[in-house]
Amino acid sequence: MDKEQFIKSVIVGDRIDTSFVVVEKKMMEFSTHKRAGEQFMLLRLRDNTGTIKAVLWDNAEQVAPYINEDSVVWITGKTQEYNGLQIIIDEIKPIADQNIDLTPFVPVSVYSPQELSTKIQKKIHTVENNFIKQLLTNIYNDKEIFSAYLKAPGGKKVHHNYLGGLAEHSIEILDLVTSFYQQYPNRLNWDLLVAGGMLHDIGKIYEYDLSSPSFQLTDEGKLIGHISLGEELIRKKISEIPGFPSELAMELRHMMLSHHGEKEWGSPEVPKTFNALCLFYGDLISSRLNQVNKLFSEADNSSEEISWTNYDPLLKRAFYFSEVESSKEVFSQEEQISFECFGNN
Repeated sequence: MDKEQFIKSVIVGDRIDTSFVVVEKKMMEFSTHKRAGEQFMLLRLRDNTGTIKAVLWDNAEQVAPYINEDSVVWITGKTQEYNGLQIIIDEIKPIADQNIDLTPFVPVSVYSPQELSTKIQKKIHTVENNFIKQLLTNIYNDKEIFSAYLKAPGGKKVHHNYLGGLAEHSIEILDLVTSFYQQYPNRLNWDLLVAGGMLHDIGKIYEYDLSSPSFQLTDEGKLIGHISLGEELIRKKISEIPGFPSELAMELRHMMLSHHGEKEWGSPEVPKTFNALCLFYGDLISSRLNQVNKLFSEADNSSEEISWTNYDPLLKRAFYFSEVESSKEVFSQEEQISFECFGNN
């Protein structure tokens, strides 16, 4: 089965006749009196170029038992515009072939595993504290852990949701907190920032099923979550290093447990150290900008002239394409980036 039609090349009005992976499936009640008591099917579909919404209005309840998340389906239908591009499904059929090649359905980082590995090793070499360096070395020398770390996504659907996304996201955070450290070298501990940036999401290697084409959650992921799974792993690895300072261990564990920033965002605790606060903002900036960049990338791939990205329901907005040209100025390593634009508040 060859896949010839991809999401990035689809525009409004196109006929759809191709395969996708089902990332998300919801059965919804009709709100109209005429169809009261009936349900329709709302799907999020994916291939290795992006995701797209799809709706099946008719016979959804009859088809639903055969359509599951993480399965490959063949869809015929037509695209239309409704808060972004979506497919109106005429027919949907599961593909039962267990030997199907998943390559067309699973997106990957723009960086190869070797490139990501090299970037990580360079970051570890900047660490001076022997205990933190030993902790990072022990973790990344564990072939099973490191292989999973390089493969894992950064998320299921919001940000860095592709193979290699976890490592890419972690490296981005370290690039961001470098600027924070330049601004506050007397308040921040560089070695803790490296450890926190590299390890804050390491629990995702257990949270996601890495053999799943749509990155479904494991039982551990559903019941415990990546924050607790990651902190548990770090505690275990710290316990294997004789003499690891308890104060250092406590601050690193706090950074792990507080990196989502707010309890309502899933953090067991809020950031209460300077290092933890910087990790939280680095994490937030990396994830949000990746989320928005996906919207712009989807629009870049469109063959239509458009001024706005698709609407993002989580950010509750679409984004405008500015006509102001981007700056091509490149700073040398010796130059310090000015932070005056942030003010002193």
